[in-house]
Amino acid sequence: MLAKLSYKEQRELEQLPERIEALERLQRELNEELKQPEFYKRAAADQASVQTRLADVAAELTAAYARWGNLEARRQP
Repeated sequence: MLAKLSYKEQRELEQLPERIEALERLQRELNEELKQPEFYKRAAADQASVQTRLADVAAELTAAYARWGNLEARRQP
């Protein structure tokens, strides 16, 4: 038998789609920034910072999707 979601988990589940959308939007913006020729004229540290942020966002998205799936699977109809 599946355990009922706690109030905190239910709130988290309700907020995850918005969080995922924000992360996907940020990911698109960072990818667009990387596509610009001017980006590669910037200091190496600036480039590395954007690339690191993009990797962090990808990891956050993966974790958010996994959490969403976990909570959805545990939610009782």
